[in-house]
Amino acid sequence: MVTEWVEWSEAEAVSKWDTALTALPNYTLYQSYGWGEYKRRHGWAGSGSGNDTTAMAIRHPSIELISLDISEGVYHTYHRTTGLSNVHVVRASVLSIPLKSDIFDFAYSYGVLHHTTDPEGGLREVVRVLRGGGVVSLYLYEDHADNPWKAIPLRLINAIRVVTTKLNARLLSGLCYLLSPFVVLVFSIPARIMFRYQTTRRLAAQMPFNFGNSLFSLHTDLLDRFGAPVELRYGREELVALLEACRLCNLVTTKLRTIAGWAARGVKGSEVRS
Repeated sequence: MVTEWVEWSEAEAVSKWDTALTALPNYTLYQSYGWGEYKRRHGWAGSGSGNDTTAMAIRHPSIELISLDISEGVYHTYHRTTGLSNVHVVRASVLSIPLKSDIFDFAYSYGVLHHTTDPEGGLREVVRVLRGGGVVSLYLYEDHADNPWKAIPLRLINAIRVVTTKLNARLLSGLCYLLSPFVVLVFSIPARIMFRYQTTRRLAAQMPFNFGNSLFSLHTDLLDRFGAPVELRYGREELVALLEACRLCNLVTTKLRTIAGWAARGVKGSEVRS
């Protein structure tokens, strides 16, 4: 059964994920690792350069965090969390997680699976390392099938990506950095103004890049759009089908009203064997 949440902003979604960590029961999982400690364990699939890992580790020192990413961003995460004893950094693919099954209470993946060649396989791996009753929270791109203001530009970006994904990584990053102020001026600032008025608020919500808050704030978003060789998007039915295919239950889905995209949550049933 799928229960639809009220729409959240990104800040509200992160707050709820953060609250979910606080509410985790204090399960004993040390046998799986042999660490001899009684701590809750949280897995982070696709941690990038460690922004969220660092923030959560500081706020929740009693929770053991396993931060996993395939990119060189893990080295940034490692250096940023050197003084945090509850963080362990692993460089690996979410499609083949090098960890034992049934060891985590909570898994979190923000904007990762839709950039893999096998999102279902990746999610199955995430579910595999969860213990029965464990919770997985995801963020995935939406297809914007109901919003031509965003769907049409996405088709254009997909066409351009054929060229941009072949560019040198530093060159592409620099181009996206220079492009960010232009996108903010054309889309983000007008949208912010339109959000103030009841008559234009709905239109503002449909505008692309309506969430930019400073001239260079869209740098990473643009780099994500133009630099990722794989980008998959989901409608609600496709999202639910993905979660159900991985045998998650108690599903909850919602659209984020600021950055757009899907926030989803599911529970691994105790009867599911890894």
